[in-house]
Amino acid sequence: MIRSLKLLMAMAMATLALGGLGAAAAQATNFVPSTEGMTELTITSTPDGTGTNAHHVIVFSKNVSITCVSMSVDGILKGSSATLTLEPTYNECSFNNAMNVPVKMNGCDYVFSTTGELEIASATGKNCASSKISISANNCTVLIGPQKLTGVTYKNINPSGKNPEITMAMLLKNLVSEVSGPGCAETGTFKTGEYTTGNTILTGAEKANPNVMVGIEVK
Repeated sequence: MIRSLKLLMAMAMATLALGGLGAAAAQATNFVPSTEGMTELTITSTPDGTGTNAHHVIVFSKNVSITCVSMSVDGILKGSSATLTLEPTYNECSFNNAMNVPVKMNGCDYVFSTTGELEIASATGKNCASSKISISANNCTVLIGPQKLTGVTYKNINPSGKNPEITMAMLLKNLVSEVSGPGCAETGTFKTGEYTTGNTILTGAEKANPNVMVGIEVK
């Protein structure tokens, strides 16, 4: 009797575990073209709103930060995928009392995951570890190397419409950066940086014909 009861309890626990795995699988999401049969999309972006909603503010340390009016991206979505590799371009950035400071991605790209992770990783044919993201002005330089961060959220825009888009918000913590140079307010390796705001709208188009818009969703 006791042995039978233990067997039943073990079977019940196994069933619950399998059910949990099934639920986790059901919740998995991908970046998906809204047009069936579309194998490759060119992904670009537009600012999400105006003012602070569209601004991208990165705080490296207490006294070192950068503010950019917007971020645009470029990349390719191949079919349905849980990740999306994008090359960002930061626009009209202010850093260390200078205007229009370039953010040089060098050997790095951004890899976005539908789980909310952002990985700063090597671009195709390049090495992010040896050619880090760099920002420099007035004798102060910030370097950002490979790392994984969390805090990206997505929201589908007009999901029932012809060409849905995705609003992407980046609220990241624990950014690691290296700040150096006599013109910096402070220097060192900082591990608690924050990406405090940054909203961008992702749009899709046919790779072979970029003038033909194609919707993109997270689902």
